[in-house]
Amino acid sequence: MCPGERMLTSSGYRLALLAAALLCVTCPSIVYAHAAPAVPPEFVPGDCITVVDKSTQSSFDLSYTIAFDDVVFGPGDIQLPDSKTHQFLAFATGVSPRGFEYDVNRFDTPGADPIPLPKWITVDDVKRAASAAGGVDGTTFTTADVPQGAVLDGMPELEGRWYRITPDDARLPITMEQAKSAVRWDLSDVPPGLYTIAAYVFSPPFNGWAIRPGLIKIVDGPDAAPAVVIDQVREFVFAYQGRQVKACIDALDASRIRGYMRVEERPEAGWIEWLKDTPVDGDSLSLCFHNPRPELTGSVRLRFDIVDPKGRMTSVYSSDTITALDGDGECVPSDTLCCDFQPAMAKPVCDGGTRDAGCDAVASTAGDAAAQSASGGLDGGADGAADSRKPQGCSCRVLPARGPVPGVMAVLASGFALLRVRRRSVRRKASVRSV
Repeated sequence: MCPGERMLTSSGYRLALLAAALLCVTCPSIVYAHAAPAVPPEFVPGDCITVVDKSTQSSFDLSYTIAFDDVVFGPGDIQLPDSKTHQFLAFATGVSPRGFEYDVNRFDTPGADPIPLPKWITVDDVKRAASAAGGVDGTTFTTADVPQGAVLDGMPELEGRWYRITPDDARLPITMEQAKSAVRWDLSDVPPGLYTIAAYVFSPPFNGWAIRPGLIKIVDGPDAAPAVVIDQVREFVFAYQGRQVKACIDALDASRIRGYMRVEERPEAGWIEWLKDTPVDGDSLSLCFHNPRPELTGSVRLRFDIVDPKGRMTSVYSSDTITALDGDGECVPSDTLCCDFQPAMAKPVCDGGTRDAGCDAVASTAGDAAAQSASGGLDGGADGAADSRKPQGCSCRVLPARGPVPGVMAVLASGFALLRVRRRSVRRKASVRSV
């Protein structure tokens, strides 16, 4: 089997590796070259929150594997002595994927805009790559290809929020033999706090990242800031459905948590509260998320703000998103879907089957308010109670809920109908030819 066909856990690289695998005609060796970021490490699964006490432990070992050796330069690769290597860093922030990119989310700044994680660490790396470009394969790369400020070492908003585990001059070769040795993180100069581990793939000009799932909680004694990690939530969820959301927690008793959501395609809508202040009990959490604003559809990212009895707050974000869709139907629970929420009111229409603008406007307001009530109210709302206004100028009745045939399903149904018509037409033509 071609190495490029191996499954990788770092989704940001899968398409590139798949394209490379399609070019594989023979596989005479265990090395592989491709015009894309080099092979990322795959972190060995561990606890969602790993607590490390500096008072009893001076270092922490990071275990990882790789799919195959990646040491051969291919078309487009810039050949430097440390090209195609791994470097490990610790971020005192959250790091979440966004397509093929990554965003940095600060634990102490709830609701702030994410900071794009650059693909270069130092200006020296950029200059060295530009000087070595234009070799035998004619690779074109200059310092102008890296925008100003797009270097991690020069970002003031992240100053003091990240630490090198592997020094710049000791990056690790991408070989299976090297991966057998765990990466040792010296904690002597690392302040207590929450950390996300990231692997930097130095493969100019195709650098990239791989993120270790979960958090490392460094403590120096029995007391530390609260931590929470949200499980994966990726799912297509219609307006009449809820999504089970689970999280692991490491916090003092009597801590409290709030939940928020934001539609990535609608940043102007801001963060919307869907979970009111709730006490934390134990080391895990299981909730039923339901979109409090069903008119907002798209990629929904979740956020939890947890506060302990000492007033220390940590803000974390889901590593993936829920795809929120419109539509009516009956909610049926499953392993990931849930129905234990207050459904929004059905839309009233005027008697005789004719919609009236006044009815629709009030129905929309009532439906929004009911959704707010189910989620505990929105930011700025008084108490989340449903709007009691009634439509004026027409008599309205509430129609029964429609079956689970949202717009997407209707389009698919139309497509299948056209396909059947076309098949019948083809059969008729074939019959005429045979005669």
